[in-house]
Amino acid sequence: MTDDGVDEFVRALSRVHSGAIGALVELAELLRKVRLVVAVRNLPVPGEPIAIPVIKTDDGKALLPCFSSESSLLLWSARGEFGEFGTLPALPIFEEALAGPFEGIVFDLAGPNRMIIERDILLSAVHLARSGDRPEA
Repeated sequence: MTDDGVDEFVRALSRVHSGAIGALVELAELLRKVRLVVAVRNLPVPGEPIAIPVIKTDDGKALLPCFSSESSLLLWSARGEFGEFGTLPALPIFEEALAGPFEGIVFDLAGPNRMIIERDILLSAVHLARSGDRPEA
């Protein structure tokens, strides 16, 4: 595994999209370890909520964008509209997408690994990741 695990995360996400057996479990395990990049409108002061931009699809769906790296974010945000960014654990990003008005997450919007993660996958992955938090009986 690389230092940050993002390469493994991208592979697991690709495997989930292709329907590979066991890929969702692998993705859920990586959610607990990987940090992803998110764009923010302004860097918040401690205690202030983070304002993450929303991407609207042609059919009106709201997606939360996240990125594998700063360079991937910059491919999308070359206009400088969202010059600020933060690195957050993947699990809270997935949870934020479920809690907010989002239909899912768009990952690496401008490439190189563009994928949409829909709510059902988010919900399953978060549930599996959080099931590891419970003490065994």
